Amino acid sequence: MVGTFGIFGETTQSLVRNDFFRWFQLEPTNEAKTASETVYRPSGEAFRALVSLTSWAAPDGALQALTLSVARFFIDDPREGQFARDIVKSFLECAGAGERGLAPLVEEIFFRDRPGPMLIAGPAPTFTAPPSRGFQVFQGDVPITVLELERIDIRLANQTVADGGCFIAQAWRRRPAGWLAQLGQALGFGRRRAG
Repeated sequence: MVGTFGIFGETTQSLVRNDFFRWFQLEPTNEAKTASETVYRPSGEAFRALVSLTSWAAPDGALQALTLSVARFFIDDPREGQFARDIVKSFLECAGAGERGLAPLVEEIFFRDRPGPMLIAGPAPTFTAPPSRGFQVFQGDVPITVLELERIDIRLANQTVADGGCFIAQAWRRRPAGWLAQLGQALGFGRRRAG
């Protein structure tokens, strides 16, 4: 059974006890700006400055939100970009485990328009339809999209910063549509469905 945040679970303790953290060798840093925040980075020097995962938790340790940030030039690099695709794909798979509608985007991020050869068992998927909005955000062609899932919402966005920008994937607990969400939708800030 998966938790609110899929394989990441419900708490800061469950977050760090999974294959995602072991595989990408994430460790806490001293970059947190608030007591509810923890920032993790890969322990390997090659990727440490390129990737961060930030968690926000309630005082009791219950996860509230997760943000994966990946340097834009890391994604766009013809040689190293495969590693960026891998961590983004894996983050979405873990956070959205068991969520319907997310698998096509995960597959698209990992395989669509990927430069260079791949070692995979069987044929790589082919894509005949135009790229999804989520993939367009990943590629840097569209600024933002929000995917409404059952347990969580996922926001994909591009941020422009002094060092060249980054792609972010945020997952947060799904909230019932209240007056603030309805107001946002009335003002044209409605969310997009997964895909």
